[in-house]
Amino acid sequence: MKNSNFLKNLINKFNNYNHPNYLNKLIELDANISKLKPAAVLIPLSFDSKSQLSFTFTRRSQNLRYFKGECCFIGGYVDKEDKCALNTAMREAFEEVGMNKHCLNILCHFKPIFTSHGSIVTPIVALLDQTKFTQNLNHQEVDLIFKVPTNVFLEKDFHYVTESKYKNDTFFMHYFNWQHEDEKCLITGITSTLAILIASIIHSQLPKFQFAPDINLELNKLDNYLDHLNLVNGKQFINDFAKKN
Repeated sequence: MKNSNFLKNLINKFNNYNHPNYLNKLIELDANISKLKPAAVLIPLSFDSKSQLSFTFTRRSQNLRYFKGECCFIGGYVDKEDKCALNTAMREAFEEVGMNKHCLNILCHFKPIFTSHGSIVTPIVALLDQTKFTQNLNHQEVDLIFKVPTNVFLEKDFHYVTESKYKNDTFFMHYFNWQHEDEKCLITGITSTLAILIASIIHSQLPKFQFAPDINLELNKLDNYLDHLNLVNGKQFINDFAKKN
């Protein structure tokens, strides 16, 4: 990895956002949360060919039943044999693209985030040592792997936003149009939300666009936004999904 001072600073920044047991705390507050589908995503950070710190994304295969063709971070639902979210993220990384623990340095377990699909996702941020990573795509699950510089998710250049409603609440849906070689890649949903938040932490800078209709982001209180998001979304999603089971 490049620029040791920069990386040390990065590690220190993410220490403030490390919550490895947060899902258990949420379940203690509301047992119905345990009825949602637990999932995990791996968010690898590495330098691209222009020495820009970048996210690694995949595009889901058209062979899949759900979310086919979507651009996202590596990840999936927790399997019975997974002992924790980290196990899930590492297993999915190896199954999807051949990424293993020897090329990753875990930075933090971000607070879990609810989704409108009835899952609760734990994001795990890691540094990827590209020199130790031999790409091996599982084309049944992934048809593309690509990098996007982290600062892209703070700029207006590739960004547009729409309003989305869930019950009585209004949300912003952020979209980023990215061109990878000859492939057009649209990044949105929970993936774009996480990319914006994590880019803000990395660059100590807020996005140059409005992030949410009902709250102003503050750099030193990004955790508060996740709590707010989960408070608003969680009540609805738990009612809609968990209590059906």
